[in-house]
Amino acid sequence: MRNKAFFMANSSGQLLIVAALAIAILIASTTIYVYELSGERQSAEDFFISNCVFAVKQGSRNAVISALANASNYD
Repeated sequence: MRNKAFFMANSSGQLLIVAALAIAILIASTTIYVYELSGERQSAEDFFISNCVFAVKQGSRNAVISALANASNYD
């Protein structure tokens, strides 16, 4: 009986490490799954918004370039 209690006392740290490792693997796999799942779904609305943002960015860039070109013509 004494050997069994001694063995349980010595292996409790190992059991804690194994349990922590299992929990860490579960959390990591869940995080990776959610990340992959969120990347796959892109609806038509997201595509439209992305195109609008790109158009505004391009339009702003062209407006700044035109303004700078016009300002340099006055010098």
